[in-house]
Amino acid sequence: MTRILVVDDIEDNIKALSFDLLDDDYEVVTALSGHQALLEIENHPPDLILLDLLMPEMDGFEVCRRIQESPLRRDIPVIVVSALDDNESIVRALDIGAQDYITKPYYYPIIAARIRAVLRQKKERDLLLQLNTDLDNARTMAEAGMRAKTSFLTNMSHEVRTPINGITGMAQLLKASPLTTEQDDYVATIELVSDNLLNIIDEILDYSKIEAGEVFIELKQFHLRDCIDSAIGSIAELCNQKNLTLEILVEPSLDLSYLGDSGRVRQILHHLLHNAIKFTQSGKVQLQVSTSTRPSKDALHTQIKFEITDTGIGFDPDHLQTLLGSFSQADETTQRRYGGTGLGLAICYQLVDHMDGFIDLESKSNCGTRVEVHLPFENDTSNTPVIPGWHGVEGRSVLVLSELTENHKQIEQCLQVLGCSVSIQNVRTPFSDCLSDILSRESTPDFVILNTGSKNLADIQRTVNAVGKLNSCPCFYIKPIEKKPLTVSGFSGCLKQPMQFGQWYHAIHQAFSSPEAEHRSAALSHLPILLAEDNIVNQKVAIKILDNLGFQVESVENGLDAVDAVKHKNYGLILMDCQMPEMDGYEATKAIRRLQGLERHIPIIALTAHAMRGDRERCIDAGMDDYLTKPIKIPQLKQTLEHWLKTPED
Repeated sequence: MTRILVVDDIEDNIKALSFDLLDDDYEVVTALSGHQALLEIENHPPDLILLDLLMPEMDGFEVCRRIQESPLRRDIPVIVVSALDDNESIVRALDIGAQDYITKPYYYPIIAARIRAVLRQKKERDLLLQLNTDLDNARTMAEAGMRAKTSFLTNMSHEVRTPINGITGMAQLLKASPLTTEQDDYVATIELVSDNLLNIIDEILDYSKIEAGEVFIELKQFHLRDCIDSAIGSIAELCNQKNLTLEILVEPSLDLSYLGDSGRVRQILHHLLHNAIKFTQSGKVQLQVSTSTRPSKDALHTQIKFEITDTGIGFDPDHLQTLLGSFSQADETTQRRYGGTGLGLAICYQLVDHMDGFIDLESKSNCGTRVEVHLPFENDTSNTPVIPGWHGVEGRSVLVLSELTENHKQIEQCLQVLGCSVSIQNVRTPFSDCLSDILSRESTPDFVILNTGSKNLADIQRTVNAVGKLNSCPCFYIKPIEKKPLTVSGFSGCLKQPMQFGQWYHAIHQAFSSPEAEHRSAALSHLPILLAEDNIVNQKVAIKILDNLGFQVESVENGLDAVDAVKHKNYGLILMDCQMPEMDGYEATKAIRRLQGLERHIPIIALTAHAMRGDRERCIDAGMDDYLTKPIKIPQLKQTLEHWLKTPED
């Protein structure tokens, strides 16, 4: 029953109003003064108050003001019933907090209607407040659940990556030993399956982070071609396993660097390229990067288009919405045949949206798929040098002798990006006659590239070596895409496929470097490497890999021992696991930095199974210099060590 408090200093007024309210089935309580009313409100809060204004000692204005000052009582509606009918009193009462104002003498049906209206408003407000409270509670519970899920997945990622590191590390060591063709195929299968498992883990973690709203878009200077290289490197092994051609076409006129989130760009390209390769059994996959025809945000930005096409199975356009859902593919048979989580496209669409970009997808069953991603990047107007920088190759002339025709555009654009002057000439048997004809028209190049199948590679090489005009020219070959290993000698370097700008640049640049520069990385440092790793299997794998690379290694099992070792001996570099007992890698790094002060800076490289976004930043903030995730990839480890273990002359 609704409880109404009637406040008036005249008993007859209270009795008259109370009788009418009781007839309407309201519970009525009364107060003859302001003090008595406040005491009643404090002890037994009513649902509504009918308040007179003209009372001795404490008038209605003061009662209303004190009600509004109480956080627990201010929601009680107050209707003023007063003989004061001047506008000033009405405005004052409403300003203080009264919901309505009725003048005496009153007509009770009007009071009854006003009471019903105010009570309806109160009921709706209370319901709305309850709904908001319920929503807040539900949101809090959902956020807590999402954080718990993300934390669980992060920890599971670490726990899964740790044993995978042992598997892939041993597989890489086994691959470097003498194997039969059958055994080599077994090892390649182990590596491929391990990479697929890691890709599944990464996709689930990425989607979990996006679901939790933990998507942060950075604005930092990045090297566009290096960003593309990283994406290509992540799917190169899968591409080679399937004997697929991956063609990379990058518009040479694009700037070298922009401001944006290179990590997110790599993530998007990785997912889209991985999907294209996974669902393509024969033919080729192509990535084209160019200036977009879509208008830029403003003059400070450039819109860049990333277009990925494949000759794969495609899908029915009617299934597009299904594909964009979580954990879904076009149909169940696709998922059974090709595997995967079905998260790749969902992740890409959400990331592109967060980056203010646009994504468009076209496909048809058995006719391949085309995906266009348009992303805005801020123009880099700073004079800060881009790292890594590509210098020392620009301006050189190159003669490409090619038996193949389908990848000429890719070769030409790549070499133009590196600043080379390119001439591509087709060759055919007999090679000596063909080469004589070509060289009669061409000036002597700075270097030569052979683009041919493995069957004729040796023959063309012998023909080139027999030409005096080309004897002093460094000669490279583009590695054919084939499963069987290719044994060749006498070349200055190998340009691998899928093409990566950085790999091609370094292979070419090395041929023009001084002999001293060529041997510096081999010399590295005479000081040993300190390995801090608590997992025995991972410790064994890392020590063997480092030993095979020619490094002296000493190992400890926790951060405390690492700090103690640095106190008693000089090391060239420390490989630091992050999660260890007694003292983790972060605290150990901070302790080593405090110990050394400004006198010496020993490179510390994180070697960890923590692979979530933000983990690299945490390592750098702790004082580490670089970051490698498990499982260890030998080429990446070697490149990182060569970068940080340079001689003082470097």
